[in-house]
Amino acid sequence: MSEYKTSPDHVALIIKKLLDWYTLVFQAYLAGDDSVKPPYILLDWLQNSSASSSDQQNYYDDLIVSVESVITHANEFIQAPKTDVAPVQEMLDRLNKSIERICDQLIQRHHGHDLDQESLIIRSGLNAHSQLVKDFDVELERRSRHGSSFVLGLVTLKSFDENVVQGRSTQDFFATSAAIKKCMRVFDEAYVLSDTEFAVMLKETDNDGGIRFYKRLEEILDMASSKALFCASEPVPGDEFEGLLKQMRHEVERLELDDPSSVIHQEVSPLEIFLQENKDA
Repeated sequence: MSEYKTSPDHVALIIKKLLDWYTLVFQAYLAGDDSVKPPYILLDWLQNSSASSSDQQNYYDDLIVSVESVITHANEFIQAPKTDVAPVQEMLDRLNKSIERICDQLIQRHHGHDLDQESLIIRSGLNAHSQLVKDFDVELERRSRHGSSFVLGLVTLKSFDENVVQGRSTQDFFATSAAIKKCMRVFDEAYVLSDTEFAVMLKETDNDGGIRFYKRLEEILDMASSKALFCASEPVPGDEFEGLLKQMRHEVERLELDDPSSVIHQEVSPLEIFLQENKDA
């Protein structure tokens, strides 16, 4: 494939043509037409791309199937009787979801493949995992010397749909990183652990302060495909970072997408840790 055909500008053009066609669908519906012409520019691009890119052929073939689904839903919407609102709304919802899926798949091709750890850190504006380990030791030493409490918070994105495409989950990642920065005080810190996991270091506060931070975050976030789950921990001298983080991840895993979606970390014994790690053995 040529660089032009895979450039973001070209994808933006394709999405614009798709939305222009979407307008034609409504015009055909209002005019009482039986069908609408397919979005030929998008189909031609996908077919040419599939034929010229063996390593990405499945990706483009999947997109072609999605476009064909959009065309089917568009014609069902156009042909729907205008006397009954409910089925018309249902068909319109199906059409909208299929259009949304195509846009996500197009975004996936250009933003989903390069989210390695270094890229995540640079593009999010947050700190790295290695910095979190250092800061944790500093704050634990400060607590040991001066009694200054702090909270380690774990923010985990859990998808509503396991089949969500990368483009949509990438959007949720950047929405969450931006919201975390808005919720922090000037002396707090935030970190990227993966494309679905963040940590925050909330200084001079306790677990209740950690939950208040999460409530502010929850108010800001409005994601279509994910929900942010949260675990707050108030570390004490003697805690080991990786072991504590592992326990917090276990606690987040037990949270569901429905409320409650936050939890305060509870200390567990070595036996309980062993049982957690070997429950499926």
